[in-house]
Amino acid sequence: MNGTEAVSESKDYPDFGPKDKANQNEMNYIELLADIPEEFIGEDLQHYGPFNKGQIIEIPQQNAKILIGGGVAKQYSNPQIMPTIDDPPIFWAKYYHSLGWNVIPIKGKNYLTGKHKGESIEPEKESKMPLLDTWTEYQTRKITPQEIEQWWARWPMANIGILTGAINDLWVLDVDGPEGVESLQELIRQNGELPNTPSVATGKGYHYYFKANGVEIKNRARFMKGLDTRGNGGYIIAPRSYHLERDRFYLWKRTPEEVPAQIAPEWLLNTINKKYQIDNSPEGKQLKKLIFEGGFIPTGSRNQDLTRLSGLLHGLGFDEDRIENFLLLANETLTGNPLPQEEIRRITKKWEKRKFSNDDLGNAERLISRYGHLFRLCPQVNKFYVWDDKRWLEDDGHIIREMGKDAILGIIQNETRGLTNKDELDAIYDWARRSRSKNKIDAMIGVLDTFRDIKIRPDQLDQDTDLLCCNNGILDLTTFELRPHRQEDYITKIIDVDYDPEATHEVWDNYIKTALPDEGVRIFTQKVAGLCLTGKLHEQKFFNIYGPPDAGKSRFADALTSILGEDIYLATSDFGTFEKTKTAIKGQARSDIMRMKGKRAVIIHEVPEDGQKINERFLTTWTGGDAITTRELFKKEEGFTPTSTIIFVGNHKIKYSGHEDAMIKRTVFIPFENRIPAALQDKELSMKFKTWPEVRKAILNWMVDGLKLYYEDKSVNKGLTLPEKVQELTNIANLENDPVKSFIEKCCYEGPDYNVDARTLYEEFKEYCEAEGIGVLSQTKFGKILTKKGYKKDMGKRPILYLGLGIYQKRGSNNYFEEDVIVET
Repeated sequence: MNGTEAVSESKDYPDFGPKDKANQNEMNYIELLADIPEEFIGEDLQHYGPFNKGQIIEIPQQNAKILIGGGVAKQYSNPQIMPTIDDPPIFWAKYYHSLGWNVIPIKGKNYLTGKHKGESIEPEKESKMPLLDTWTEYQTRKITPQEIEQWWARWPMANIGILTGAINDLWVLDVDGPEGVESLQELIRQNGELPNTPSVATGKGYHYYFKANGVEIKNRARFMKGLDTRGNGGYIIAPRSYHLERDRFYLWKRTPEEVPAQIAPEWLLNTINKKYQIDNSPEGKQLKKLIFEGGFIPTGSRNQDLTRLSGLLHGLGFDEDRIENFLLLANETLTGNPLPQEEIRRITKKWEKRKFSNDDLGNAERLISRYGHLFRLCPQVNKFYVWDDKRWLEDDGHIIREMGKDAILGIIQNETRGLTNKDELDAIYDWARRSRSKNKIDAMIGVLDTFRDIKIRPDQLDQDTDLLCCNNGILDLTTFELRPHRQEDYITKIIDVDYDPEATHEVWDNYIKTALPDEGVRIFTQKVAGLCLTGKLHEQKFFNIYGPPDAGKSRFADALTSILGEDIYLATSDFGTFEKTKTAIKGQARSDIMRMKGKRAVIIHEVPEDGQKINERFLTTWTGGDAITTRELFKKEEGFTPTSTIIFVGNHKIKYSGHEDAMIKRTVFIPFENRIPAALQDKELSMKFKTWPEVRKAILNWMVDGLKLYYEDKSVNKGLTLPEKVQELTNIANLENDPVKSFIEKCCYEGPDYNVDARTLYEEFKEYCEAEGIGVLSQTKFGKILTKKGYKKDMGKRPILYLGLGIYQKRGSNNYFEEDVIVET
């Protein structure tokens, strides 16, 4: 078998070499898992067998599928035989290794789960980056079979990269799209055909494999239109990798079994080497390193690096069209996650010949001319924000200084071209030299606040609280659509998670179903988690997750924190921030409250057993969305509007005034009552929530689905519906926090026939509180609460009577009052 069954017919591909026809072979190798003692007739009506268990046989593909499907055979992986398109990627990786080629796993879409042709494919650009952090070491040492086993066990459906360069004695000609085909055809018309050499049909074009034979070929982009090379320090995507954008596999057109890699003709090598010869100036060396040595531009600096490249190209005499072509090329080939093309077109390419003044303002203008689209200054808080391709990153001064230094280097790069006057040149060179000092760079940055176009106000940042910035885009929490990151959103926060509306994971599913076996409570908790995604306070409520130890409460808080990011979209707080005796809204400096500004959720861990009552005024103000005024230490007061859902977590309930309507309607208790045995606890659960990408995507998707469920609930029921167990626990807590109501329910009659004197009623209330371990209210407070509950006094008699209440006669029981005896007055 030579594997050509994986290849479409040759008429589908242009052929630039001598014409020959690939052999077609329908045979498969299988290993018998059981004896087949008798001869049988296959689908092709041929006779086969008998066979013995463990025997490896070559048999037509349709018959092999029947035997494999019947469980009597399995696919045999012989690394020296080219696999078929139906074989898993690891077979192909082993095959290439048997040819002496180093291979590495490549991050194609769904490289873990193996979704490919015929299944749901998102239209976003696939990544062609290696899955290994240190893949470059395999450019100089041979990989082992054990490494291949480990890599594809971890990433079963990873695409396959074959290293190019000396380690494999290979380089590859990449023919990209129709313009690449046209360029190669023109070269062939002028010079003659290519030799028979292994070739591949890719998603958009073709790869031709050549033997390096000691010739150094580097990674070169567009040495002609649509023609690239991959050589030293590079790699190429190999069959049977999957090209998502084109919805097809990479396929061999001419296999290495048919013909080994050939030496490239001299005319092709000369064509490659004579293009884009760049001088050895510092700028030229930097350009060579960036374009031709395969160095990847990291996400987070793509705009800045491509802007710098634009300036370099301009300084080397490239016109605007060529600069744009190079930027598009560098973006596609040198970045792990290319920018959208519209972003590339925003980058400065028209470096107008401008006369900048040789002073600090002139240098500031130079900086803005080069990088003004990538940074903003907020004078009110004296901070710079730099666009990192996804959000406006708060800069500690490091990035703006790097931009400043680069702008100074551009003085010589861009302002000396075309000048012949020695005095002018001397003046520019002298100014450039002096401008490189620390004082001059600081002075340049110091006058930026005089330029209106790069300034921004604090209220322009993170303004839309229905947008959530994820790794792979902006999630609109009103439409639940994911769109590209945009500068004009002025978002400064980002969560380290990709949003995937189909994401699920058994680690999360098992945890949440174990911690919350009651479906009603689980769905309610999911809605609360969803509310933590948005900065709008849809419900004037706060939540207390309550239950025994080892019930999964802290792990749930860990999950929310890991997704929203501590001090990004979420803040954690000490219980003391909310205690009545400690919280102040105005006056004193409250850094703990200022930390909550702009957050979507606040989690308070470990409600103490001996904690004070919560500050009800503060929580009422917060949950009502009213302005909070406070300040950082040594700073002026400022006001802000709360945006956070507040969640208390602990083995103890918060204490509050359960008789106050404002608190009753705001306070909700969520029961985590299923104590998980130690033997069933996953000690690494928090780590998985924080570091496993697929688990993190599943948690985020679960939260988003919770917000959708909340919106459905709100549209039908006008708000958040409390399930039975949540309502029951909340009612119990309200009663525990309303000692007057509890006292009346346990110790009193109610009705028009009953009266009791105020002093007797209060004395019995005090005894009840002492027996229950409840703090005793003053008589005045006790009376006010009774009045608020609708109980009237008869002030015309002495002693004063409460109407409609009677108390049981005390019998010395632990139940305080046993017999239905009315105290007559």
